[in-house]
Amino acid sequence: MLAVVPHPYPEGAAERWITTHAPRRDAGTAYLFAVTLNDETVGAIGIHKQNEDFVLGYWLGVPYWGRGLMFEAVQALIDFAFITLTLPRLLSGYFVENARSARILRKTGFALIAHETKHCIARGEDIPHVAVALSRDVWMTTLEIKTERLVLRPFRLEDGPRVRELVGAWDVAKMLTVVPHPYPDGAAEQWIATLAPDRDAGTAYHFAITTAGELAGAIGINKDGPDFVLGYWLGIPYWGRGFMPEAVAGVIRFAFTALALPRLVSGYFTENERSARILRKAGFIQASCETKHCVARGEDIPHVSVVLSRDTWAAKSGIK
Repeated sequence: MLAVVPHPYPEGAAERWITTHAPRRDAGTAYLFAVTLNDETVGAIGIHKQNEDFVLGYWLGVPYWGRGLMFEAVQALIDFAFITLTLPRLLSGYFVENARSARILRKTGFALIAHETKHCIARGEDIPHVAVALSRDVWMTTLEIKTERLVLRPFRLEDGPRVRELVGAWDVAKMLTVVPHPYPDGAAEQWIATLAPDRDAGTAYHFAITTAGELAGAIGINKDGPDFVLGYWLGIPYWGRGFMPEAVAGVIRFAFTALALPRLVSGYFTENERSARILRKAGFIQASCETKHCVARGEDIPHVSVVLSRDTWAAKSGIK
């Protein structure tokens, strides 16, 4: 199912191929990764430059098929390509008979650009092939973070009334710095309209927290000086179920892996013990105590600022 891999695979060919990786990465022409499971190499994935574009390719060992591993790896590689490398688009493709690969690429947003034939070295013949592409603009509109129970997705304008209903509750608004109370009609839609431009500029990444298709809250990071600040809120009907620690963990992973940020900052009003527990559990440590203005209350409130470095998170998570 691969174009350039010979069969039988010659002894020493893998080692020779591996030695090319570092020079190509240093030159910015290819980024190749081992796909690992429990510290065991189970496949490979990467992108390499071809003319003006980068092409995505991958393979997975037969014993590991059917577990969703390659879909997960492709998602991570796409995040790396569009966020870390800021590429405008990715190309890929598959032999027509390769239904598994077709499903993976369709599911991650790739769209058809051409039907053609490609030579398969292992078979020694030309095989019908489908070329596909995914643009950064399309990817940005569909970027999601999935956790065990939640889907964190981009906000849509039609989310406005639900946002107003949930964040407009006094017990939610009083624990946030910039949310007014009462929450004005149209304010949610105005805020949502700013999110795509901020994301395109790389200055903010905001997500709707959804469970079973219902919008339950919001979470995001926004650039403030040299750092990105983590903020969030959850509608009262969803309190007490552990949703926010799960969402926070997902966004932290996104920030430190996809964005490769060196650290995150956050904070909470001193009386907000729920948020304090969430941030401590995620590994944040206290950086300072101060006061911050709460728009909903119209007064300055004692506040704790916290910080989490990527190194601390990686050590806590067992990630190298």
